[in-house]
Amino acid sequence: MASTVDRHVSKIISRLKSNCNVTISNPKTLSSKLTTIITTSSTSSPSIAVILDFDRTITTGDSLSSHGVVERCEIDGFNLNERTKVNSDKYYPIETDPTIPLSTKIPKMVEWYTLNHSIMSTAGITKSHISHVIGSSDELVLRDGSVGFLNYLCDVDVPATVFSAGLKDVIDMILTHNDVPVNGFGECIERKGLDVVGNKMIWDDSGELVGFVDPVIHMFNKNMSVVPEDFGIRECENVVLIGDGAGDAKMADCKADWKDGDERVFKEVVKVGFANYNTEEKTERYSEIFDVVVDGKEGMGCVEEFVRGIR
Repeated sequence: MASTVDRHVSKIISRLKSNCNVTISNPKTLSSKLTTIITTSSTSSPSIAVILDFDRTITTGDSLSSHGVVERCEIDGFNLNERTKVNSDKYYPIETDPTIPLSTKIPKMVEWYTLNHSIMSTAGITKSHISHVIGSSDELVLRDGSVGFLNYLCDVDVPATVFSAGLKDVIDMILTHNDVPVNGFGECIERKGLDVVGNKMIWDDSGELVGFVDPVIHMFNKNMSVVPEDFGIRECENVVLIGDGAGDAKMADCKADWKDGDERVFKEVVKVGFANYNTEEKTERYSEIFDVVVDGKEGMGCVEEFVRGIR
């Protein structure tokens, strides 16, 4: 006879299968992970944490990115988008080339980000410029259901970290603009909010951008090695990871070159990936690295339902 946990896990998986825009890579593996997490929930509080990518995960696949928000700032005599695009055209092919080893890619990523951060830091960008773009741009679009899901996580005290190789301060501003609380940001936080990890900006007393805090966070070091020790996700044994890029599948790892058998932070990691482009081709490829693959046109509602079922 199936146990209560087995029946519960079966129900969660059945709900996922009923959505034609969701693919389960290996039902047996997912079932095993969910069984461990749900069993743990009776002895550990909180039982799960959630790690989310920002650009093209919390936002839609064709939304303006956090870097893009800054590049849209209108500065007299300074075309940010044109200047940063030169670097993007040079370094993005390196980031995405599967034949280039990680040891070669990482210093190139640091070089790329440092160059673009230097351009931004000398452009005269202010917080007001960024706020204006956030409030007025129709290119910045949050994925349907994202705000509700993030607020749900805060309301039920599930430790959640938004993890980005983008710009932390911009993400903080976007989230709070949409009434999602962020820990350590804003004049008053009336309830527990999200933690955000990303490239942190340095502002002078007048609110002008003058630099960035080290270390540079890029696609290949966007993992637990750069998460502060006091973040709530470190108190949990299990995590649901949600992203859209292949590199996002490594956000819960200890280091960039983590391999099976290395030190682990979490007991179980359930990985959910949004396939934003070339959906059919990407779904097949993502099924090798994510437990659940979601069509990029889908909102965040199915993910919220999934997390509600686990906890």
